[in-house]
Amino acid sequence: MKANSSHPIRQGLAVAVALCAVPVAFYTYVFDCWAGTTRDAQFDTIVVGLVILLALAAFALSRKRAYLLLPTVIAVELVALNVIDFSPVKPALRAVDAIQPGMSESQVRSILDRAFPAQGRFRRPDMGPLRRGVLSFVLDLHDGRYNAAVVEVTFHDGKVVRARFPPD
Repeated sequence: MKANSSHPIRQGLAVAVALCAVPVAFYTYVFDCWAGTTRDAQFDTIVVGLVILLALAAFALSRKRAYLLLPTVIAVELVALNVIDFSPVKPALRAVDAIQPGMSESQVRSILDRAFPAQGRFRRPDMGPLRRGVLSFVLDLHDGRYNAAVVEVTFHDGKVVRARFPPD
């Protein structure tokens, strides 16, 4: 039998290869909501590279250009994940990145207020007072996905010495 791109087995393999992009897209979203992974250009590059390889493999098997749309769809997802905050993790990460050593508590609270405005998209965390030189709070006590996500800012002599958002 002549091997060509219209052979049913080749078409089935092309579909199977292309469908591998679905879990890539899904887990990209999940990891982004959990850890803000799309803030890392290296992560985005790896995801796009993987999807391009899947698309090229599917195209090589089938010779159907439709499979070359896969990278475009995933690129649109990555743009959306970079532009829209789907979880409170990214505002927390941006706030932690903005907090610099030497800042005062009022400067830190100002940054946190901008990251989590009173009428914002996400529930405003209860930041409370400093305890033993540490300002720490849970992102969202009422949401099981974020009730173990803690932002911690350590002060010494009234100035920031460290800000962190350890992984959940």
